[in-house]
Amino acid sequence: MAYQKQLHYHDPEQGIFGDCYRTCLAGLLDVDRDSVPHYVDSIEPAEWEKRITPLYAAWLADRGLQE
Repeated sequence: MAYQKQLHYHDPEQGIFGDCYRTCLAGLLDVDRDSVPHYVDSIEPAEWEKRITPLYAAWLADRGLQE
């Protein structure tokens, strides 16, 4: 597991959504943070469930890490 710092810090008032989720995934997978897509563009739970979670699930599946 590689320690990495996030690139984008959360500031939704400025239209910036933090990339802590992708940074965490990168650390767990021992890959560079920038090799993981930053799909987050909302903090609404319904949006995560509907749009963002499936995008990360597909990305992980492409790497054989999720069915």
